[in-house]
This record gives sequence, structure tokens and C-alpha cells, in this order.
Amino acid sequence: METQIKTQQPDESLQKQFLHYRDYILVVVVLLISLTGNFWFWQLAQASVVRTANSVFDLTVLNKTEAIRDTVVGGITLLEEGKSLYETIPQLSRKEFNTYFQNEFVTEADKYTGIRGVMRIDFPTKKDEYIASVKNDKSVSNTGFPYFEVFPANAVTEYAVISNIVPITPNKELMGYNLYADPYYATLLQKARDSGEEVVSDKHILLNKPAILVVAPLYDTAKQKSTIEQRRSAILGFVALLVDPEEMDFISKNTEEHYALKIYDRKLEAQELASHEPIYEELEDTTVSGTPLTSIARIPVADREWTIVITTTHQAQITPFQRYLPTALFVAGTVFSLLLFAYISSLLLKDPERSQKEAK
Repeated sequence: METQIKTQQPDESLQKQFLHYRDYILVVVVLLISLTGNFWFWQLAQASVVRTANSVFDLTVLNKTEAIRDTVVGGITLLEEGKSLYETIPQLSRKEFNTYFQNEFVTEADKYTGIRGVMRIDFPTKKDEYIASVKNDKSVSNTGFPYFEVFPANAVTEYAVISNIVPITPNKELMGYNLYADPYYATLLQKARDSGEEVVSDKHILLNKPAILVVAPLYDTAKQKSTIEQRRSAILGFVALLVDPEEMDFISKNTEEHYALKIYDRKLEAQELASHEPIYEELEDTTVSGTPLTSIARIPVADREWTIVITTTHQAQITPFQRYLPTALFVAGTVFSLLLFAYISSLLLKDPERSQKEAK
């Protein structure tokens, strides 16, 4: 009987030792599972933040693109209204032209960011008589336009003269300028004349300032305009929209934004952007590092398309709280798992039976 008892004691000791190691291994396995789960939870949280950043960026792109599109559409509408006025009233007076567009610029000023004015371009055949008629036109001002002259004084035989512009005060220096004196603008006007469509220029210098012109031809409504020859014979002049790209402003005044906005005056693919200069560039605070986000959109402008490029980073589109929350949760979860592992391990070393109860 004693021999049997002695042989059982080592078996019970080995069994307890086995149970102790088994529990310790189970605790390690639970720790690894906890850490793995914590890691995957961190990955899911990061993915959620990225989705949030993408959504915010998509909304930013939509808002910016629509703001630019609204400005372009508003400007083209002004141009079409000017053309329609002259087609409806061929003898439209300077006063009627000025009154109509002055009201537009006063009541809808915020809609026309970067648009300097709407102007009429004439083809005077008798220069001296034409100059005198403009100088003596007192329908807008009691003094007329005593400063009006056709310039520059070079040996051109044709004239395409800016005879009127609204608003006139900030654009006074353009009155009388002969656009045919600049080969680039001469080609642009001839293109509009021959096509019968609205055309838009590149960013080009107009009297020492960068400008973009959107030009619409005016024809004698009594004449045929089916062919190029007929359109050349029927042309009376142009209505043009004057845009200053440096005065465009698409920054949201009441928000903190981190992005770069560039507008190109033609249709470009991503690989072509580096070789072209933008006509407009808006660089907000882009110092927030992170994964880059880029959007390329296009909007129609007269006879071409403009390319809009918006660049930012994922991190710039979210709040600091959203940015650091996944990492904070990951660190907190890891620390909790390690502390729990250390606590249960210490119990196992001190009292295996108690630790089993604590674990349960």
C-alpha cells in the first residue's frame, strides 16, 4: 500500500507542473491573440481615417471645381448677353451698354472673381472721325472721353479698337488700344471672326498686365454667315470678356485648408503638367506631410478645356484628433494586453491554483 502511494506522488507533481506550463502557454497564446487583434483593429481604424480623408478631399474637389465652373459660366453668360444685346439692338448706345453691365457687376460682384470687365471692339475705317466721335460721346460722362486716342501709333492698315469697357474707371488705360497691333491678339480675333464661335486666349500680356480674353464676334444680322467669306464680310466687331488670372480668388475665407490648386488653360494629361505653366496658382499651407492626394478635373471654356489640378495629403484632410486616434488606441491596447499578461504571469508563478481561478 505504501509503495503504491509513493509511486502516485511523482505522478501528481508532474501533473501539476504540466498544468502550470499549460496555463502559462495559454496566457501567452491569449496575449498573442490580443496583440494581433489590437493590430488589426488599428489597421481598420487607419483605413477608416483614410476613407474620411478621401471623402473630405472629394468634397473639396467638388466645391472648388464648381466654384471655378460657376465663375466661368457667369463670365460666358455675360459675354453672351453682350452679344445678344447687339444682335437685338444693332445701334445699341454706349450708355445702354454701360448701364446694363454696370448693374451686373455691382449686383453680382462676388460671382465674377477675376473678371475685369466686358468690352466692345470696333473696326474703324476712318480713324480720325472715329476718334472724334468717341471723344464727343457724352452719353456716359458730361465731359465725354477727351483722353481717347487710338494707340499704339504704328503703321498698321487695320484696326480692332477697344471702344468701350465696363467698368470703365479701373480699365481706363485700355480705351483706344488697337488689338491688331499685337500679332497674337490679331490672330485670336481673326479666329473668332472666321469660326463664328466664342474663342478664348492663352494667358497673354495686355498693356503690361497678364490677361485672358474670351471673344465673341458680332455680325450684321442682315447678311449671310454660312461660309468664312460671308462671315468676313458680315463682321461688325466683337464683344470680349477681360479676365485677370492674378485676381482670381477661390480661397475659402472661413476655413483652414491645406491644398494646392492650379489651373491650366488647356486640356492636359497628368504627364504633361510639368511642362506647362498654370494660368492660376493657389498654394495654401501644404506643409502637412503624408500620403499625397491629387485630383485632375476639366471644365469647358469657349473653344477649349481648362485643366484643374488640386493636390493635398490624407493627413491634411482630417483633424489632429482623427489623425492620432488610431495610434493612441493601438498603444493603449498594447499596454493593456502587456499589463494583463504580466499580472496573470505573476499569479501563475506565485500560486498556480489561484491564478487558474483568477483566469476563469
